[in-house]
Amino acid sequence: MNLLTIGAAAVAMVAAIASPSLASAQSRGKVLVVMSSAHELDLRDGKTYETGYYLNEFVVPYRKLVDAGYEPVIANPKGDLPVMDNNSNNKMFFGGDDAARAAALDYAKTIEQLKHPKTLEQVVKEGTSDYVGLFIPGGHAPMADLLKDRNLGKIL
Repeated sequence: MNLLTIGAAAVAMVAAIASPSLASAQSRGKVLVVMSSAHELDLRDGKTYETGYYLNEFVVPYRKLVDAGYEPVIANPKGDLPVMDNNSNNKMFFGGDDAARAAALDYAKTIEQLKHPKTLEQVVKEGTSDYVGLFIPGGHAPMADLLKDRNLGKIL
């Protein structure tokens, strides 16, 4: 099993799942980036917490994948726009460097796939043989939907 090392302070999982048989000549292969469709997390006291992906836990590893020559393919349960947890838009998650935070935010805005990700169901139907790895960015949102998503279970 080959594991892609992407570093960063992200909570991420990267696992080899196939060879890059259909990836482009310039690409080292496709990496499935599984994101949450959740925008809020239900709390025990009946309240909800607005959530989404953590900026640093998505952008830093995603950019490292791109820079290393991989082709990220974003998918989530609903095929809708993943949202950023507003609490993650904070320089403390970038070593106190506000310029790094701003650069990460700007970079995220350039990722067109975020606007129209595949659904996890589409990925299951297409199969995973074209992917060389899997990356699941952190944040609280995955606990709301990915934790119990049957299609993600099939992909894994």
